[in-house]
Amino acid sequence: MSTIAGAQEPASSKEQEKLQGTWYNLSAELDGKQQTGEDKSNLHIIKGNRVITEVNGEYVQESIFTLEPGEKFGKITFQMMSGPDKGKTWLGIYQLDGEILEWCGSWKGDTDKLPSDFTTKEGDLTFLRVMKLLKR
Repeated sequence: MSTIAGAQEPASSKEQEKLQGTWYNLSAELDGKQQTGEDKSNLHIIKGNRVITEVNGEYVQESIFTLEPGEKFGKITFQMMSGPDKGKTWLGIYQLDGEILEWCGSWKGDTDKLPSDFTTKEGDLTFLRVMKLLKR
């Protein structure tokens, strides 16, 4: 595939490039309740538009994601390709601040409304994950 001279790269491609690397879990929250704290054995390896999740060195699942960058934060959608949630779609928002990546959302069908911020409340079926970059 050739590139037209002077053509602009889509904003989603530029944003996707910023997410590349291995990220470890700083915290996870569901329905207003903390699920986990910092855990360097809980990894999310982002390569291209794929996320591979590993826990304690064991493969858990893989997903494909799409981004829609935004002014304050962007929209992220995951299509689960394997693991316990294979076939499901997860809709959320994401934010990158230096080496900290957050995503917050829920499974399609539980609620199709995107969160307006990076918090969860009891009964809202929303999940929040905060990660730190381990390596590019």
